[in-house]
Amino acid sequence: MYNRTWKKPLTIGVIMIIAVWVNDLFVALVRWEGCGAGGYAIHLAAFAGIVACIIFLQQRLAAATHRLELFRRAFRGVPCALLVAREGVIEELYGSDELLEVAGLTVGSQHRPAREAVKVEELSLRDGAARVVERRVVSLTDYGAGHAAEFLYEITGCVRRAWTREGQYVRMLKILVNMFEMKDPYSNGHSDAVSNLAHDLARAMGLTARAVATVTRAALLHDIGKIVIPAEILTKDGPLTPEERRPVQAHAAVGADILASFEIFREEADVVRHHHERYDGAGYPGGLRGEAIPLGARILAVADAFDAMTSGRSARGRRDAAAALAVIEAEKGGQFDPAVAEAFVELVRAGRAGKGQGKEMR
Repeated sequence: MYNRTWKKPLTIGVIMIIAVWVNDLFVALVRWEGCGAGGYAIHLAAFAGIVACIIFLQQRLAAATHRLELFRRAFRGVPCALLVAREGVIEELYGSDELLEVAGLTVGSQHRPAREAVKVEELSLRDGAARVVERRVVSLTDYGAGHAAEFLYEITGCVRRAWTREGQYVRMLKILVNMFEMKDPYSNGHSDAVSNLAHDLARAMGLTARAVATVTRAALLHDIGKIVIPAEILTKDGPLTPEERRPVQAHAAVGADILASFEIFREEADVVRHHHERYDGAGYPGGLRGEAIPLGARILAVADAFDAMTSGRSARGRRDAAAALAVIEAEKGGQFDPAVAEAFVELVRAGRAGKGQGKEMR
């Protein structure tokens, strides 16, 4: 911790200088023959006043120091910390010693602020335990170039509770997905397979960890809206009538509305709503075109179509992987985003798709 150790020596030095000055003043007065009893009394009172002021200031300083130390102790007991950096070097640190140690922050070390104004990162202790910390960087340019402050706050407990609650919601909704999959034997295991494919494709395309998690969960729950489709339509052989096609095409919006009712699934809801859009604008429910379709939905569209073709859920029957990839390549710029389709084809041909990594998100 940064400590202002110069305060006490400076205070002692100032008191000594004042004492020497007062002593010299009295020596001069004693040697001055014209100074009577009244003069001595006046100067003695002045000296007493100076001493009283020094004692008062010293007591105030001691009280302020004591309060500051109490605040520092209280601050160290809270899972947060504050650093002040000047010209890229950390000069002051306050707060939880354990948190500062976990974050690797020491006085004199280089300050490397995050690119984002607010960043949440996971730090590891020596025993392997994880600590989730929110870091907020505040620029202090008004006080000079290169000045910055950073506030760290540990949110491990809050994040763990949120993850637990989120996991419970995912399991609850997955039960609903399994319920409608039981109505359609061709859909058995489809959501799991698509989730794994979408997870691997999102990672291969370099999405952030948060975006990968969003796409993975959205893929796991993407067909939840099919609970409104009667079993006889799901299992019907042959083409659907316009009346039968209506609930089928509505399932994406229905599923999105279900997910949107949960605050933690708002991003997943957007992916689910648009996963049947086409890159050329001929899809549903919004008829979105190209980059207007959320990237997660474009990824999910490819993964969903591939599993549908290779599992026999396609209207044209079951295809092997090579034939399914040929269809995806032929639909670049039509049904699928060309970049996403190309990345998926390379992923499957390299044997790195659908290995089950997405299960960690459930």
